[in-house]
Order: sequence, then structure tokens, then C-alpha cells
Amino acid sequence: FKQKTAYEIYQCDWSSDVCSSDLLELWKSHHENFSYVLTLSQPSSAWKGSMGRVTDLLQRYSTAGHVAAYVCGNRGMVKEVTDLLHAKGAYAVYRERYHEKR
Repeated sequence: FKQKTAYEIYQCDWSSDVCSSDLLELWKSHHENFSYVLTLSQPSSAWKGSMGRVTDLLQRYSTAGHVAAYVCGNRGMVKEVTDLLHAKGAYAVYRERYHEKR
């Protein structure tokens, strides 16, 4: 059984929106195959971490071959990330939308 690698890109608008970062750090410390990046799309001047949207980070990769992705967010972001992942060759993209008007 080959262990899979899990990589999470976690985007929030502001640092006050961040939740579960302690859990992500716990997973990282217990699973050598797990890593993540927390990025803020509207950071304060004090923010020292990654900045930008998920799509900004994904643009850095030339391919997403052999990748299965789970995308969660608003309709526009989910569509944009899904299209980008498909264009880069991801073989499976699972989606969940929230903040939808009914």
C-alpha cells in the first residue's frame, strides 16, 4: 500500500477568518505525508504568511497530473479553481459550494 500525499491550500480573506489552524498543525506533526499552506486574500500589513487567492498559488504549478482535488467555497471560486485544475490535468475534482443563495 503506497501512502498518498495530502496537500491543503487553505484560503481566507482576513486573519480573523482563520479557524482550525491548530488542527492543521496537529495533522502536519503526526502525518509526514500531509502539508498545507494558509493564504490570505486580504491580509493586514502585519501578516507574514502566504498572500493571494488559491488560483494565484495554483498558477505556480505547471501540471496537476495525478492529482485528485477537493474544492470548497463559493460558486465563483469553485468554478475558477475547478477549471484551472482540469486545464492542468487533474484527474478528479470533487466540489462543495457554500454561501449559495437559494
